[in-house]
Amino acid sequence: MTEDAFIDTKVREFAEHINCDPQLAQDLFFQHKVSMALDNEQKSSLRQELEAMHNISKTLDKAAKAASRIPAECDQLQTTLKIQGLDLKKQVFELNDTLKRHIAFFEASFADETSGTSSNQKANIVAEFVAAVFLATNRSLVYGTQPNNTREPSTPFGKAVQAALSIFKVYQRPEAPHLKPKIAHWKRPAKRAAKNCQRPNL
Repeated sequence: MTEDAFIDTKVREFAEHINCDPQLAQDLFFQHKVSMALDNEQKSSLRQELEAMHNISKTLDKAAKAASRIPAECDQLQTTLKIQGLDLKKQVFELNDTLKRHIAFFEASFADETSGTSSNQKANIVAEFVAAVFLATNRSLVYGTQPNNTREPSTPFGKAVQAALSIFKVYQRPEAPHLKPKIAHWKRPAKRAAKNCQRPNL
């Protein structure tokens, strides 16, 4: 196995974008624990699993209603099941109640992970990674904006931060649940990283 096999696809894409050594970028990526901060694939998987759990819970709601509509005198099969240790109405209710409580817990955890504060932290970590790469390759951490568009970067560092946030898919918190999230804005993370990561005067 060659060293290339240890370079993350997105890290390589970023390294090629700014024309630097992919292995250096990968080493700094690990050093700044960027992958631990992002973990987008795991969050995407959790979102899909939560959707599936919601569907299962809805099905159990229907099952509980169906069980409750069985007349009291029509309990021959249920009595047989109880003898075998299965109380249909009770266990469907308990299973669904437990499932709902776990869904609520995981949704709260997921909301915290995708909160505005957490999104800002991810953007800052990515920007600090970019700053570390720039320092390691003797590049300037100067940042600025285009004269005719203050949302767009005018320096290599600002452009690199903007590109990295897009490559690593760091999103802003959506303004509403039904809206598609946007890539985090580069300016504040770049400014913060430039301030915190400057090479000390010798």
